[in-house]
This record gives sequence, C-alpha cells and structure tokens, in this order.
Amino acid sequence: MQEYIKNDLEKLTKEQLVYLISRYYDTYCHISNILVNWSKSHFDSTTSMIHIRDFIEKIHIDYNNKNLSDYINMKMGRISLNEYRDKIFY
Repeated sequence: MQEYIKNDLEKLTKEQLVYLISRYYDTYCHISNILVNWSKSHFDSTTSMIHIRDFIEKIHIDYNNKNLSDYINMKMGRISLNEYRDKIFY
C-alpha cells in the first residue's frame, strides 16, 4: 500500500472504517454468491463476470481521492452530493 493512502486511511474515523470493511464484506459475499450460482450452472461464465464487474463498479472507492473522508461521508449519507461537490470544488 502506498504511504499516502495509508496516511489517509489512518485519518478516518472508526465509523468510516467500519463502513469500508462492511462494503468489502458485502462484496465478498456477493461475489461468493455469484460463483456458487456459476458452479451450479445457474449462470454461465460471461454472465457471472458481468455481474461481478457491475457490483465492483458500484462499490468502487477511489483511495487516491484527497477528499476521501468527505467522499465516504457522502456514501454513508452524512452529507449530500451537493455538500460534497461544494467541498471538492470550492
């Protein structure tokens, strides 16, 4: 892990870290379910990959974001999208 990302993560609150961990746990469970469905032949490999990519796209968090804390707060519903935009553009 790059040092500046580690430093940004260390600045997050416990609640924000719990949010990130829960997002990764949800991702793990979701991908596991997709793979189980694939192994039971409910999905073909192409459909499985499409589902996995779609889910990963939805949960993506850019750790290179210098406003990481504000971004997580927006995702958690603590601040609105407009408030987040105000913080990053002004």
